Amino acid sequence: MQVTTCVPKALKLTSRAFLDVIPLRFGVADASQHYHVPLLLSPYGYSTYRGS
Repeated sequence: MQVTTCVPKALKLTSRAFLDVIPLRFGVADASQHYHVPLLLSPYGYSTYRGS
């Protein structure tokens, strides 16, 4: 995800973002299954987990 590809006006930072690119790589064991990979964003960090 790049800050430049976010939906206009959905991202309202008053200063430059600390992270501009967040690499998120994960493996998919079975492409026919549904996967949920939550990505929580804040101006100065992010968090992700496997989900359910």
